[in-house]
Amino acid sequence: MIPPGKTIGVLGGGENARMFAHAAARLGYRVHVYAPEPGSIAGAIAHEETNAAYEDGAALMAFARSCEVVTCESVDVPVEALRAVEGLTPLRPSPGVIEICQEDARQTAWLLANKFPSARGVDQAGAEWGGEISVVVARSAKAALRVFPLAENLREGGVLKFVVVPARVPAEVRAAAEKIARFIAEKINLVGVLGVEFFVTKDGQVLVNELAPRTHNSGHWTIDACVTSQFEQQVRAVCGLPLGAVEMTAPAVVMVNILGDAWSTREPDWNTLLAQPQVKLHLYGKTEPRPGRKMGHFTVTARDADM
Repeated sequence: MIPPGKTIGVLGGGENARMFAHAAARLGYRVHVYAPEPGSIAGAIAHEETNAAYEDGAALMAFARSCEVVTCESVDVPVEALRAVEGLTPLRPSPGVIEICQEDARQTAWLLANKFPSARGVDQAGAEWGGEISVVVARSAKAALRVFPLAENLREGGVLKFVVVPARVPAEVRAAAEKIARFIAEKINLVGVLGVEFFVTKDGQVLVNELAPRTHNSGHWTIDACVTSQFEQQVRAVCGLPLGAVEMTAPAVVMVNILGDAWSTREPDWNTLLAQPQVKLHLYGKTEPRPGRKMGHFTVTARDADM
């Protein structure tokens, strides 16, 4: 176990790293962010930040030596950098897990080789899709495992816009998705958190669309409506702490991604949004709103998703 007070390293300085740093700090950990871009949004709240390219071996080695454990906020870190870090300090999830998920073809090959149902393994043009769902699963080094409540994902223009929890799907679809996510986490030997996206066909088949070995956009709602957020769960998993409970603290929650389009004419009307007592707003500290760029999100809790 890596106790509170020690330093956790994070490769990447985006919003996932920022929310991870908040969760780690609440548990008493120090956070060292390694981000190629200067002044990352995560580095602004971390205890320490290193700005250097992933190809900068000296900077990467100094970063790794300053941490008791390292994790990633995305899968975009070069495998060579991941392996260099792992040679000096524990990296969770492992480079092998992240490498599998970096390319669609490699991910699909792994899923099919291990007999998991893959959406990439069917005729996309001929399939009748019934919707998209996702689940975040956490697993510790001691193989303890927790599956967060299933989320229903609604996209606009290919971008995730709304997340509804619990997902409005039949019980057998929910059970199938949770079972597949558990088995994937075990088979891939996950230590950390993993987002699993599924396509559901009209006839109820559940097919894996994407694996993301990190905290997942469809799980951001857990900050406001779950006993343990996905970010705290990541801290617990990579540090060897007991995994937290994943029960919802409200009957239903809807999460809305705030895109840069909201700034197209003027600053959004935050007063109107925050006047609603069941709304929680999360802005990521990004200073340049652009169309399609995720600037933040808000969650709304209620008795049911249709209210």
